[in-house]
Amino acid sequence: MGIDPGTISTGFGIIDFENRRFKPVFYGVIKTGSISRLSLRYLHIFNGLKEIIDTYKPDCVAVEGQFVFNNVASALKLGQAKGIVVLSSAKHDIPIYEYQPKDIKQSVTGRGVADKDQVAAMVKLVLGLKEVPRQRDITDALAIAICHCNNISNRVKISKRI
Repeated sequence: MGIDPGTISTGFGIIDFENRRFKPVFYGVIKTGSISRLSLRYLHIFNGLKEIIDTYKPDCVAVEGQFVFNNVASALKLGQAKGIVVLSSAKHDIPIYEYQPKDIKQSVTGRGVADKDQVAAMVKLVLGLKEVPRQRDITDALAIAICHCNNISNRVKISKRI
């Protein structure tokens, strides 16, 4: 399961990976945009992840490592959203892995500097989707999941277990 944490929209993507073939299982977003209090947004993300994890029982969770923002307040909020992902995974005793943005892009597109549209196009291709999901939080989450599968199948250690 790949997760792209955010305080307004948290993308998630669950995929199967068997015999070097990818199959999408379930993906979407947990939206918190109409919730005004930040603490309630975090609770909504936690409850949404709990429901998804309880239903689909992923073997592991992969998340994007945080990159440096110019806006410290935004970085802190995003870090706290990522903490909710870590807590949700730990509560279910699921191993969680972290990948840097450039490693995710490299793994999915072959270019560590690919833009979001290139990543989305490759996610569509790799997973055999009929169309690219509209929300980039979804394609980012699916890209994170694909990156993790590529990492474990190639025995390349670009992840950090949290």
